[in-house]
Amino acid sequence: MRWVWTAAAGIAVCACDRPPQVSREAAAPVAIQALQQQAQQAPAGGRPVAPLAPVGAAPALGFAQATIGVRAPWGSGAGQVGHVRGIEGNPEGPMSFDVAADGRIAVLDQVNARVVVWQAGAVVGSFAVARTAQDLCFAGPGFAVLDRLGARSASVLDGIGRTLATVPLDASGSPLLGEPGGVTALEARPDGLWLEVGHEQSWRIARLDGSTSTAAEVSGRPGRAVGWVQAGRAGPRSVFVRSGGVGAAPAREWNVVFSLDVRAIRAAEQDAHGRTIVAAWLTERDAADPDRVVRDELHAVALDAAGREVARGVLDRTPEAVEETFRSVRVDAQGGVWTLAARAAGLEVTRFAP
Repeated sequence: MRWVWTAAAGIAVCACDRPPQVSREAAAPVAIQALQQQAQQAPAGGRPVAPLAPVGAAPALGFAQATIGVRAPWGSGAGQVGHVRGIEGNPEGPMSFDVAADGRIAVLDQVNARVVVWQAGAVVGSFAVARTAQDLCFAGPGFAVLDRLGARSASVLDGIGRTLATVPLDASGSPLLGEPGGVTALEARPDGLWLEVGHEQSWRIARLDGSTSTAAEVSGRPGRAVGWVQAGRAGPRSVFVRSGGVGAAPAREWNVVFSLDVRAIRAAEQDAHGRTIVAAWLTERDAADPDRVVRDELHAVALDAAGREVARGVLDRTPEAVEETFRSVRVDAQGGVWTLAARAAGLEVTRFAP
């Protein structure tokens, strides 16, 4: 298996040799519009994001309606987010974010060594974290923070940021114990905290309160509905999506074809209805000058549990900033796609509604 890292995006895409037990199918598109027009942004200041509705019947998906949940200027004061434009290195900005079911949005403000929490457009909390922290997620009533290169651990925090437990990364039993840079995500699920390594496998490292849990392992990333999900680049303009249940049953796989070259896969996550949403940055280069990018877009595609394509849209046509962001796309339980974007004036976190 070969992983190709894109320096500007800070994420790996995969050209993989697939295991023989995987059942491959082409994603079956349904009658939907071609790529939807770019969603209009909210007016200055943003619109409050209401808590997500309880999970019931699966809503129809589309990515045209956008609501800005956070709009924060650059800086170090209250309600601001740190941003450094380095002379030699890449600019630095927010590293990760997550969205809770009650509408809270947590942003890992690495430059200012803190996590800032918004709800309904206002700051409702802030607490200090290590400057080397790179990922975070809501975990039960509190938070979990990943520091893979500094402390080489995952910390479980309460609702106001006090440390409850610290779990060494080697508690996962990962074969990459000497390579903490191979950790690609920290995920919270009802059954515990999961550590993803190399976009290939995940290990459960603890319960949500940080206590020891029974060891468990899945391919890819644990799904929100059942089993697991995994994605990688299948060709210059295509992405494979795998999903499977727990146990020895064969996985299923589908190919998603895009209109432009795949620069980086930003998310492959499952909503509570078993649908998989894939988000990818796509690029078009100048034929006369391949180093020159003429188009750079973030696209999302949703597949139902049978692999049928149920939605497709363009989320962003602004060339991606070169900030070294660890996690810039999230999918919520209802299938909404959230993006974290660095703009000229500050940070924007936007939900593209189903």
